[in-house]
Parts: sequence; structure tokens; C-alpha cells
Amino acid sequence: MRTVLFLLVLAIKPLLVIGQSAESANKWDRDTTAYMIVETPPQFPGGIDALRDYLRTSVRYPATALNERIRDRVFVQVTVEKDGALSNIRLHYGRREDFINEALRVVRLMPRWQPGAQDGHPLRVNVVIPVEFCPEGCAYNAQR
Repeated sequence: MRTVLFLLVLAIKPLLVIGQSAESANKWDRDTTAYMIVETPPQFPGGIDALRDYLRTSVRYPATALNERIRDRVFVQVTVEKDGALSNIRLHYGRREDFINEALRVVRLMPRWQPGAQDGHPLRVNVVIPVEFCPEGCAYNAQR
């Protein structure tokens, strides 16, 4: 009798573990929350250096600000979706309309990112991207 019971427990236990894994995976699949902090944050393809290169080559200093030679920064908030697409692209902080419009234009043209994840499951994550404006061109150094 003990042997039968023991074999029955051994036969059922993997099914319970599989059931929990599927239930856990479904929980992440159904989750539509946009998180700020996750175990693995979203990443621009190629990493931070590639993001700096993209911004350095894509951002155009607005002609409307050339005479003033203003240096400024605009912060754009986006949601990196589970598939890496960017959505909910909106202003987080900025002072000048011309800089804001250019920052939003450049972020809207970004390629898909590597999505953020928690426990190996991709999640929606909110990210704030700083976009610098320098009349002589910004270096986007790590020290800034």
C-alpha cells in the first residue's frame, strides 16, 4: 500500500509543478501593469552606448534656438512593451516647445528595445529618456 501511495505521489507531483508554472506564466502574460523597476530593465538595442550614438546622430538642434545658443535637456517618458515596441510616448519634463517637439520626434523614431523582465517574463516598463540639446552638438558622455 505504501509503495502504491508513494508511486502515486511521484506521478502527481510533476503535474502540480507544471500546473503552477503554467499558472505563473499566465499571470505574467495577463499582466498589463507598466512597471518602473524590474529585475532586468529594458535596453536600447546595442546598450547605452548605442543609445548615445543614436541620440547624437538623430537629434537636430532647432533652428529657432540657434541665435540664443541655449543648452537644455528634455525628458521623454515611454512605455517599453513586452515585445520591445515603444508606446505612450509623452513629455516628462521640458521647457521649450521647439526642444520638446524635437525630442518627441527622435524618440518616436527609435527602434524596438529589448523588453524588461521579471523572473524571465517580459513586462511593460516605463522609462524616462533624457534628450540633450547643445548648439555645438552634445557628446553624450557617461559623466553627464
